Amino acid sequence: MSTAPPTTLAPTTASPTTAAPTTAAPTTAGPTTAGPTTTATTAALTSPSPTTLAPTTAPPAPDTSTQIEYPANLIINRGPIVITISTHGEILNQTVVAGPIEIEITVEGSPAQGQYVGDSPIVINVSLHHTYAVVEAPNKCNWVKWSKIGSLNFTIDESNIAGERPLDWKGCVYKLLKLDKAVIAYGSNGVTVLTPSGISYGMQTIHRLGVVARTAIAGTDTEHYFIDTEDMLYKLSTEGLKKLDYSEYLTLMTNPVLSLDPETGLLYICDGEIGFVYSTKSDSFGSGPINVAGVGSQSGTLYLTAPDTIDIPKFDICTDIYDLGIRKPKTIHWIELGTDLTYKLQVMVESRISNKGSFIQSNWALVNPSGIAYIPCYGVEFKFHVRSYVYEYLELDYIKVTGSIHGFSYLDSLI
Repeated sequence: MSTAPPTTLAPTTASPTTAAPTTAAPTTAGPTTAGPTTTATTAALTSPSPTTLAPTTAPPAPDTSTQIEYPANLIINRGPIVITISTHGEILNQTVVAGPIEIEITVEGSPAQGQYVGDSPIVINVSLHHTYAVVEAPNKCNWVKWSKIGSLNFTIDESNIAGERPLDWKGCVYKLLKLDKAVIAYGSNGVTVLTPSGISYGMQTIHRLGVVARTAIAGTDTEHYFIDTEDMLYKLSTEGLKKLDYSEYLTLMTNPVLSLDPETGLLYICDGEIGFVYSTKSDSFGSGPINVAGVGSQSGTLYLTAPDTIDIPKFDICTDIYDLGIRKPKTIHWIELGTDLTYKLQVMVESRISNKGSFIQSNWALVNPSGIAYIPCYGVEFKFHVRSYVYEYLELDYIKVTGSIHGFSYLDSLI
């Protein structure tokens, strides 16, 4: 009589064991105590086979119908991704601007049959390594700079001659023009006189409205002309700032271009669709070419720059506003013109009762051979128009207006 110790089948390949006469499934035997026995039974020997203990919950069997065999030494060459970053900014008088950064990614190699390549996002980590600090310069659109005498280098060095300063209005500087011993800065929000003082410049802003466009400025060393954002024409000279106005005509223009001919004293105002001419010598304003972009003279020859053929319109002028020396209502009876060309001219009068009202236009009246046009018109303030319906040279010496004053008294003549 013997007592057999408890046995447990290992989950590895088992060696031949003594078991029941039938082939037993792999099990885990609990501890048992054998009872007395007098005989021993030996199980028939069978071919040993490896057995593995199955897990408690068996997973689903894999589908091997579409199983892919991958090569043993598969190499995928992704290749390096090279990114070039360049710095752009202002270096002295040179502006360096970097183009767009282009990244090109290619997949190299021959994929195996049935290989799947995912299109997950590619994460790029960029780090900047530099020796010098990168400092973003502030916007200096309303600053002016000056260089050393006779030098185009505006760098401020130990000589302390070159310099810079901001103007007292926001926006950008459009143009700098010399006027006598001063420099005039024209910009989007003001007009400022810069007067040299030692190695620097003093500042005095004389107009708080900006210029309507970069091209709406023209002048010489003795006189400047510009149009402000209220469409008013101004003259700036050593005598000061003078408003010429004509805003009722200039407001019809977009991006006007001013070109001054100093010899003839004609200021061309054009925008490609509308054109006017202002005479700086006679203070007269009239229609002009629509496409003059520049004026210059050399050896007595006048040159006009235009993108196309210059069409010179017929003679057409308009005077400034006149109240004829008195603020009482008046009636215009006739107008006399002093000129040799009398039978091809017409006259028109604009009038208004108040300086806050709008002008009312009369009909055009023909000038007779004596130079007189009968055109009755009532108002307090007047503007006089003269035009020719043929293209011919003429000179207008004077305009004489004859009329009557309503409510006139003797005391009015003493004023």
